Amino acid sequence: MIRALILTLLLMAVSPGCTVISSNSSTSHSGTQVPEETIAQLEVGKTTKEWVIATLGAPTSASSVNEKTEVLRYTSTRTRKTHSGLLLVLSANNQTVTKETLYLEFQEAVLKRYWKST
Repeated sequence: MIRALILTLLLMAVSPGCTVISSNSSTSHSGTQVPEETIAQLEVGKTTKEWVIATLGAPTSASSVNEKTEVLRYTSTRTRKTHSGLLLVLSANNQTVTKETLYLEFQEAVLKRYWKST
């Protein structure tokens, strides 16, 4: 009896039109996402620290390299969770975390260089 039930469920899973699949996903963001359009506006030697903070808000963190040089960091994290199920016999959960950081180095409050890491 149990073998027949398992065989029936397996046949339903592989038969066209009889497969029961459930799937859902969600994405959450944290931190400061810096759009590519904003990064394109950065000009070494011209962009000021004041403009960056006015445009992006407070940085995730800041550190002084020396009395004239400071590095601001804007970090964003995207978490995508997915769940898939097949006839409640097979279930899969997946989580993908993507972290990006934009580094901006200022010398005397003017942009010296910037880079992005993932």
